[in-house]
Amino acid sequence: MKHYARHLQTQIEGSRLWSTLFQTPHLTTLALFTPLIITAFVVGWNHTPSAWPNNIDPSVFMKRAGMMADTGQLITDGQVSPPLRYLPLAAIYWVLDPTPAVAGHLASLHAAVFSFVILPAAIYIFASTVYTRRVGAATIVGFILLRSLGFQSFGYYLGSWQYDIFAPFLFLGFAAAHNAITRDSKKWAVAAGVCTGMLGLGEFALTTVTVVIVSLAYFVNRDIDLLAVTGVTGVLFTPPLFMLPSKANNHVSIYLEKRIVPDGFSKWALSGMMRTPRDMAVFTGLILLAATAFVTATWLSDSRITEFSLGFYAVFWLTGNLTATWYHLGIVQKFGPFVLIAASVAVLSRQIDTSRRLPTLSRPQAALFWGFLMVAGTLLLVNSVPGYIGVNPMSGTLI
Repeated sequence: MKHYARHLQTQIEGSRLWSTLFQTPHLTTLALFTPLIITAFVVGWNHTPSAWPNNIDPSVFMKRAGMMADTGQLITDGQVSPPLRYLPLAAIYWVLDPTPAVAGHLASLHAAVFSFVILPAAIYIFASTVYTRRVGAATIVGFILLRSLGFQSFGYYLGSWQYDIFAPFLFLGFAAAHNAITRDSKKWAVAAGVCTGMLGLGEFALTTVTVVIVSLAYFVNRDIDLLAVTGVTGVLFTPPLFMLPSKANNHVSIYLEKRIVPDGFSKWALSGMMRTPRDMAVFTGLILLAATAFVTATWLSDSRITEFSLGFYAVFWLTGNLTATWYHLGIVQKFGPFVLIAASVAVLSRQIDTSRRLPTLSRPQAALFWGFLMVAGTLLLVNSVPGYIGVNPMSGTLI
């Protein structure tokens, strides 16, 4: 009995440091997202589409959004991209009616807000839903560190804005599907279908990933009814796709051939993910984090979504590097590292909760910690991110 009492006391004491850091959730949220918000506005406003000379996507965003704002049409003449891709920027143009010079800054700003604010918010919701709020907070710390190292070139850094704009629907869809499975809830299955449907109207590759992972999670868990609900709900969003001109099919076919078919082993160096010492260091750090978590504590399966996300990430990261299918690597890097961080932190937090005595923090000390993190994160991001904008992906300087 005394042994059990001592064990219980060490559990309580060991978790105090970890828990007291998160005893003020509003302060935690402020400390984590203030650097991201400041970065979005400072970096976003100080760039225009001309900052991405090697990518026509930013200019296309401006052109299509302007046409949508002027005509009020969801699909403009000659459009071959998904219907909702340019809608957020078009709405901004319609409301503000900016001059051409200001329109360029607004285009960059809107993409930066999605990349540095809305996307991490969705990641936080996913990690908090599957695990806890403190795991969600730790995942955002990881997001800040990775972004400050130039991680995730697909998206704002390279001008492929659509990936950051619509990736939030992937994480929200994962969170909804997780709730549907764990709660046996058709309402959450509908929510997962809505997220998948919205994603499908903006970005096809991420939609494919989401559909595969969510479907496998439902199927393995024998939730065929939930799979049907999510599937039917998602299909209801497809009619706008049939409004696209016929040449959109040719556009998709060409890009499938260019991006999905392997480039061959001889072009491995151009895979775009593992070319520099820093690239190797970042990936090694992720693997060590996961390995430490799984070695120091027994792996507990919290979510089918997590299992299949990590499995999908591992398979496509390996095959993508071996066959130099850089597009595969870019797509799985949109979600894999953050699911990996969340799962690893969740396991480590269980170990911390049962560890030996650790010091505790008072509320002022916790506030000081988060205040320092807020200032340090802001300085780190604002000073590092501009150096990655518009860099040629084949130059070997970006992950």
